[in-house]
Amino acid sequence: MQKVLYNITRGDILNPSRFIWYPCPKCGGKLLAINSDTEVKKLPCKCKHCKRESLITIVPMIKAD
Repeated sequence: MQKVLYNITRGDILNPSRFIWYPCPKCGGKLLAINSDTEVKKLPCKCKHCKRESLITIVPMIKAD
């Protein structure tokens, strides 16, 4: 029996008018596209512009029901 590591579900196709860009904490460049209900905890991200790594934590602006 295989052990499931991740539960991945496919959602809606991203609509460019529905998401905003989370800026890099170091240089301010575009780092991550998020929706208003996105929740992320300790996500390691590397900026394409400044090449620095940082841990990203995002709490949703609007609570999803």
